[in-house]
Amino acid sequence: MSISNKINYLLNKNSMTAYELAKKSGLTTNAVYQLSKGESKDVRLSTLIKIADVLDISLDEFRE
Repeated sequence: MSISNKINYLLNKNSMTAYELAKKSGLTTNAVYQLSKGESKDVRLSTLIKIADVLDISLDEFRE
């Protein structure tokens, strides 16, 4: 599963919007939308950490 698919799955699972994820993680709304649409080619580890913290998952879950 791609990172964008994983993010969308987790957003749906947690009944959260990309906007809410952006606000809670401190990322820009645009960055989260790009990630969720698969438009971001190089994703920083720090970005994944922020998303994982908000969604209460481990970084390993992005690799599965």
